Amino acid sequence: MPTSRAWCAAASGSDGRVYVIGGHRPDRGYLRSVEAYDPSTQTWEELGPLRCARSSFAAVAWADQIFVFGGERSSGAESLIEALRLA
Repeated sequence: MPTSRAWCAAASGSDGRVYVIGGHRPDRGYLRSVEAYDPSTQTWEELGPLRCARSSFAAVAWADQIFVFGGERSSGAESLIEALRLA
């Protein structure tokens, strides 16, 4: 995974890729990054960022989207729900 992180979420997309989303790093704080791993090519791709940096949230893949629920930000608990369209 290109970006090391803790307290992130991962989901398996309908396209066969594994998505690793958000999280936290002590040296960079809360993350907005989204990365996808393709097991068929064993490669990672960096995708567009989350709307807000966060960690400790839930994520689930459904149809051609991944839904990200809640989490924690530097300002406290987050109630935002965000849908990421799979590439």
